[in-house]
Amino acid sequence: MEYTLIINGEGLVMGRLAATVAKKLLNGESVAIVNCEKVIITGNKEATYEKYFAHTHRGRTTRGPYFPRRSDLFLKRIIRGMLPNKRTRGRNALRNIRCFIGVPIELEGKEQITIKEAKKEIISNYITIHNLTKLLGAKA
Repeated sequence: MEYTLIINGEGLVMGRLAATVAKKLLNGESVAIVNCEKVIITGNKEATYEKYFAHTHRGRTTRGPYFPRRSDLFLKRIIRGMLPNKRTRGRNALRNIRCFIGVPIELEGKEQITIKEAKKEIISNYITIHNLTKLLGAKA
C-alpha cells in the first residue's frame, strides 16, 4: 500500500495525534504511523492505568466489548473512536490507517514527518503506550 503520509509517533501526545490523523483520514489520505509504542499519554500514570484497565476489563470475555492490548492496535482503536465508524465514510477512512510497532522494512528509507501540534516538549507526568499495554497484559 502506498501512503500519502508517514508519521513518526515518537514523543507525540496520543489524543492530539489521533485527532489530527482522524481529520486527515476523513479527507481521503492514507496514513501510516510508525513507532506507535513510543506515543505518550499525559497525566498521572496510576489514573491513566485505572481508566484503561476499566475499559479493557469491561463486559465478558465471550461477548465483548473487546479492547486491544497490543500497542499498534491500541492506537488504531483510539483513532477509530474519533471517526464516525458506524457510517460508510468512517469505515472507509479507517481502512486507510496502518499503525506499526517500530519502523517496518518497507518504510525505512522513506520520509517520516512529525506533527508539531502533537509534540509536547517538557512533560514530567506521562506514560508511553508500550508501558501501559504491558501493564494491561500485552505479551511484549
